[in-house]
Amino acid sequence: MFRRTFSSAQGTLYEGTVCDFLLESLVRFERKFGPKKAILNIEQACVALDSDDESLLNKLGKYLDLDRFYRYWALEVLIGHWDGYVSNKNNYFVYFDKESDQLNFLPWGLDQLATDRNMFWRRGFNPPKSVKADAAIPRRLYKNPEAKRQYFTEMRSLLIEVWDEDKLVKQIDDLQAMIKPHRIEKDFWSFLDHASSFKKFIRGRRADVLEEIEGKFPEWTLEMRELPRHISKMGDCNVTFSIQVVDLGKSDGRFSEAEAEVKVSLKIGGDAVPFDPPVVQLRRNGRRSLPLRFRRPGGS
Repeated sequence: MFRRTFSSAQGTLYEGTVCDFLLESLVRFERKFGPKKAILNIEQACVALDSDDESLLNKLGKYLDLDRFYRYWALEVLIGHWDGYVSNKNNYFVYFDKESDQLNFLPWGLDQLATDRNMFWRRGFNPPKSVKADAAIPRRLYKNPEAKRQYFTEMRSLLIEVWDEDKLVKQIDDLQAMIKPHRIEKDFWSFLDHASSFKKFIRGRRADVLEEIEGKFPEWTLEMRELPRHISKMGDCNVTFSIQVVDLGKSDGRFSEAEAEVKVSLKIGGDAVPFDPPVVQLRRNGRRSLPLRFRRPGGS
């Protein structure tokens, strides 16, 4: 994918989970592959956000592909992805393309769509439909007149070039028909209601967005939300495991020991911490998933 999308696949990929382009948040970027020094570009992009309006776009554009970011930003808003970067500082990848020497955003975890509300925003805040700017980059760009115009230009472009309501709704109908014979959940009507709501969102999205951006652009009035602070790296951990899932019966909120083959490598402050063989435990929770826990024998 990186060879197809960018000029090189030799760059560095970071995952962003509850982290933002703020200096105190750098430690939360998780490097997936590539040289470690790319974090310096993220750091410089953070610094560039403090530039004045006159120099902001030149300075930030040195480290971030702004044209691609405007499109990424507008598309997250258009599809109502409230748990992504621009609305929740979460669920995204940042790729440093070493040929262009710039950062690029990639979406991830698009399982919270078709809504303009973020469950973590303060009560009483009524967000606009055409823009979201909760994260550091869109928040700063939206205060810049030229960047704001570029953002809405990209939003209009998506509505013209990409947002084909009939095609999107047909895709949902085709997927429903394919999935229906294989569904095992009993609540079939809930399944239909979710799809119906999604199709309604798609049908009305164009009018909702255009109504807001005809003439004066909407204001973004939500105050900046703080991320977890005082984060520092303590060590490195690597785990490989193969586990036999057992019948856990009805959930009582407790962990049960399970048979597994596990290898754990844990270092804190450069010192190895003995962890083998760990105690492996499983628990069935209310959402039908299985949390997995490794414990040191006689410890935690």
